[in-house]
Amino acid sequence: MADLHHRGERDRLDAERQRADADRVRAEADRARLDAESARAAAEAQAQQARSVAEQSEREKAQLRDQLRAQLDTILETRETARGLVV
Repeated sequence: MADLHHRGERDRLDAERQRADADRVRAEADRARLDAESARAAAEAQAQQARSVAEQSEREKAQLRDQLRAQLDTILETRETARGLVV
């Protein structure tokens, strides 16, 4: 009878340990998923910022080119072509 009680207690403890291990593995998986989602969001934000900077740079480049063309055009006839400014 004592052996049955010990075996039952041991089985119960094993089951509790397995549940605790499963809970720990689930918690680690959840933490890894949240870390991955956070990293993805950060990478997405960084990519968006890089696109914004590139767009701003292109706008500034076009503005400077227009200013240069206008300045050159006051002295000599200057026009925009596919290959660049022609004076």
